Amino acid sequence: MRSSCLPGKALAKTGACRRIRELNIFYPILFFCWGSLINSFANYLISKKFQLRGIYCNLTSKKFNWHNLFVEIISAATLTYAFYTMPTLLFLTSLLFFSALLVTMRTDMEHMLISEAVTLSIIPAGIALSYFNYTWATWQMSLAGAVTGYFSLWIINKLFFIVTKKEGIGAGDMDLLAMIGSFTGLLGIWFSILVGSITASIFGI
Repeated sequence: MRSSCLPGKALAKTGACRRIRELNIFYPILFFCWGSLINSFANYLISKKFQLRGIYCNLTSKKFNWHNLFVEIISAATLTYAFYTMPTLLFLTSLLFFSALLVTMRTDMEHMLISEAVTLSIIPAGIALSYFNYTWATWQMSLAGAVTGYFSLWIINKLFFIVTKKEGIGAGDMDLLAMIGSFTGLLGIWFSILVGSITASIFGI
């Protein structure tokens, strides 16, 4: 149904194709609402983390939260793009992967929290989906990506600790890179480290 408008101008003139184009506006709205669910889940993870520390945290506030809107806009943009450019099964993989990244983005922006619920817990899913060719890497590259993603940061952190006697990288960052590697392989790890380094350099100036 999604690709019936693509072959050429003849199909683009049909009533069926026009009806599909008219419905396109609902998908960004749908994925924007999905972003709201992501924010709700992120708030749940944050509140549970505080409760484990013995702190009661009320996250309901009348003050407008720009982080929520940012996550919802990114959700609408990325998932709408994925919906129209990827096969259905790969889109479902993207839905899981990008949702996990958005939850992590949301919790990390406000409370420096990267939850295992959206990192370590879905690494087996990434490897399994790769085995059935539903990700961007083979299962061998997926497994290598998960292991390399975790231990590359672990080794860097250990070397940093030996030199400075301080922890430089949190365990959550290691878990996150391992999760990214399980879906994207070694190339995804390299790209993530590159983007993270550039971003940290810009905001660190």
